[in-house]
Amino acid sequence: MDIKISPSIMVIFGATGDLTSRKLAPALFDLYCKGILPKNMRIIGFARRNLSEGEFKDTLSKALEPRPGKKDFLNLFSYIQGDFDNISGYNELKKLLGFQDNQWKYCTNKLFYLAVPPQHYNSIISNLDKSSLTEPCGPDEGWTRVILEKPFGSDLETARLLDEKLARLFQEEQIYRIDHFLGKESLQNILAFRFGNTIFEPIWNSNYIDHIKIIATETLGVETRGSFYDQIGALRDMVQSHLLQMVTSVAMDEPDNFQPESIRNQRVKVLRALKPISNIAKDCIRGQYAGYQQEKRVSANSTTETYASLKLEIDNKRWGGVSFYLVTGKKLKKDTTRIVVQFKDLRHESIKLSGQQGKSCNRIIFEIKPDEKITIETLMKVPGLKLKMEPHKLELDYAKAHTTKLLEAYEKLIVDCMVGDQTLFASTKEVRASWKFITPILKKWQSASSADKNLMKYKPGSWGPPSNILKPGFKIQV
Repeated sequence: MDIKISPSIMVIFGATGDLTSRKLAPALFDLYCKGILPKNMRIIGFARRNLSEGEFKDTLSKALEPRPGKKDFLNLFSYIQGDFDNISGYNELKKLLGFQDNQWKYCTNKLFYLAVPPQHYNSIISNLDKSSLTEPCGPDEGWTRVILEKPFGSDLETARLLDEKLARLFQEEQIYRIDHFLGKESLQNILAFRFGNTIFEPIWNSNYIDHIKIIATETLGVETRGSFYDQIGALRDMVQSHLLQMVTSVAMDEPDNFQPESIRNQRVKVLRALKPISNIAKDCIRGQYAGYQQEKRVSANSTTETYASLKLEIDNKRWGGVSFYLVTGKKLKKDTTRIVVQFKDLRHESIKLSGQQGKSCNRIIFEIKPDEKITIETLMKVPGLKLKMEPHKLELDYAKAHTTKLLEAYEKLIVDCMVGDQTLFASTKEVRASWKFITPILKKWQSASSADKNLMKYKPGSWGPPSNILKPGFKIQV
């Protein structure tokens, strides 16, 4: 991959946390092994744990698979122990960055990655400003950028306050709000599939599409994330970010061009066109798996939802009357992420199915996890004298179609940030539009009258609460 990036320093706040060991360090190691990281690269871990640099590298080493180059990769790292609320650690960081610039005799790029829970964002951003770390070291070289992990706020008001604070210190082109779902190759390919093939776009509307399901289910529970998840819940953790971004990918109009600003503007239009849900009790279901309250670092009286399903509509010419069903949850029957576009059944009544009445057909499935592939389920004639049809699948499996190993989501997004491509990152307008839609649901669920009453328990390994938002005879099973 021919990508040229000038000398850069990445600072990871929360470098001893779960995100760094599970996602960031392995992604950076892969990029290093592929020769994509710049030749002059330094990675500084900043965290509260009292570790020596050697101990920090040992923790990273355990998260990385053994292969050539591992020792050299770990030599890119250094460590600063500091409290997110205390300016002294930031002053030490500033000295280290200045030392590195002097050593390389270059005004390096600075990338600040906030791999921390959202409650620490304000302290880190404020102290970056107070220590002048947000200021580039030169007018013509050495950019400064910041990456934030979702959720971006906890409701519309907190998201607005966070955006205003970021805007005081950074330009919009410096802010990268990361949603790793957008880094998935199969999700990116939806735009190419729709707008690059004229056979699909003319029927991509309410005249031909009956409904769309967007599903992101997990077999695991909260695992070690109990204290974090109990403050967030499925609606904030998955629906406000991942699932609504998937809605925009499948529902947006064709942009004027495929530059980042044009694509992001089309995503905003979809989010702003979401119809407010008038009957939240009917069209929004929340659940909690049995045993959640006994998980480590979870409140014994928790009313946090681990399952959420919503029925929503988009109020525009293309999608009027089409229902979008969003479903997500933990400890469910299957670990999968997919978008199912179900077309209307326009068969003539004389055309019979050959013993396949229960089989699905006339739909396109964009599978994002566990495999990345696109499946078109269609009807074909059964050989013989009579006109009978049976379902068949046309499938594109990325792993089989391409010999080149795909970049993992975090690899792709880190590279995009370093080269300045914001296409796959949520803009300020997108964040506010999504929170404007979600916040009324959140407030209703958190109200004293419904916090317990509308929280349905479900059995681990099932498909979720027995009651759902779907019409009679319509199943969530994938």
